[in-house]
Amino acid sequence: MGNILKNEGLSIVTFTGHVLEDIVKSSNVDWHELLSITDLLIDGPYMSDKFDLNRPWVGSSNQRYHFLTERYQHIQSNINEIPNKIEIRLQDDGEIVVNGIIGLENIKDLFDGI
Repeated sequence: MGNILKNEGLSIVTFTGHVLEDIVKSSNVDWHELLSITDLLIDGPYMSDKFDLNRPWVGSSNQRYHFLTERYQHIQSNINEIPNKIEIRLQDDGEIVVNGIIGLENIKDLFDGI
């Protein structure tokens, strides 16, 4: 699957909920295969007591970025300056698709006045 995505020019960002050090130590072949095709690994579990949406693609301050290929190297040095965003798509059939991490207060802001 990873090669199909790569051949289409797509990147692979992996959210594990585990820390990289534990994945690397693991004897699980699937973990190592996943790492071999991952461009950007975001590790660490979401922790509600460390809630933080100041960085893109993460929800808590304990989560870390690991740039495993050249694909995202251009943002590595300034990742902490990139604002967190969400993507909202309206499908032809009227379905609303939301991608990203957003706080509850921001969700309420989106729907105020509707």
